[in-house]
Amino acid sequence: MQKLFLLIIFSCCLSSSFSIEINTKNIKIIRDKWGVPHIYGKTDEEVAYGLAWATCEDDIKSMRENLLTARGRLGELKGKDGAIMDFLCAFIGARESVDKLYDKSFSPKFKSILSAYVLACNNYIRLHPEESIMQDLLPITEKDMIVGYTVGLALMTNVPFSIMKISDGTIGNPTIRTPKGSNGFAVNANKTKDGNTYLGINSHQPLEGPYSWYEAHLHSDEGWNILGATFPGGVTIFHGANENLGWAHTVSMADHDDVYLLKMHPSEKLKYQFDGKWLQLKEKKVRMWVKLFWIIKIPVTKKIL
Repeated sequence: MQKLFLLIIFSCCLSSSFSIEINTKNIKIIRDKWGVPHIYGKTDEEVAYGLAWATCEDDIKSMRENLLTARGRLGELKGKDGAIMDFLCAFIGARESVDKLYDKSFSPKFKSILSAYVLACNNYIRLHPEESIMQDLLPITEKDMIVGYTVGLALMTNVPFSIMKISDGTIGNPTIRTPKGSNGFAVNANKTKDGNTYLGINSHQPLEGPYSWYEAHLHSDEGWNILGATFPGGVTIFHGANENLGWAHTVSMADHDDVYLLKMHPSEKLKYQFDGKWLQLKEKKVRMWVKLFWIIKIPVTKKIL
């Protein structure tokens, strides 16, 4: 099945003050017999626009979950389990970090690609009013996507497990171990009967939901020719291959964090000892709405020191 977009020129100033123009006549989405989108465009930005559009068509529900996480609102949809993600997002300061570092962290080219992706998401939602569950998220911004990335990367480290161990009092128990992570196998062409090189990746991701794999093929006249998978809401291919190489990432549980037991002041509240000095802990309150049942939600406030 082949899909050609109508000729429309979109010009939009988004949250990063970046202006992007997309000629959708240049974009083709061709689905193979498995439904995998093969997306073609003249520029990388046009292909990113097509990837966002195809993802919205196929799995807008999972994309919504990632966006709610980035906004600290997943508890409104998933109750207690969602509130845990909202708390993690607040605890690691994902939104504050993105607000502070966004402008200097990415190249102009990547910002352009990101803006094209976000533009497609906003246009799709506006043109499909039947997707009522998405209307309250408009407008989606580039920073929303990067906050989602930041939370996803935090989940791939040991940090969330340390937070959980601190919360339930098992941080000092050496018998409680975290998973070992995933695995991958690469076989050189000299070792195979057909002379081909093979790359097998077992990443242990769920079959559905915001962290399941979304498969796509991206091809632009600027040089992209990538086959692989991303998460719903991913702007590029996370696991994949091109003509020259293959790549992947996994939950490695490497030593990414250090946990310290603070010595608190015997009489002065919220003061702790550091290098012989008594310093004041900073307090931050996290306010969340948590779903109980049906449409009933309650406000919950948690304190972070």
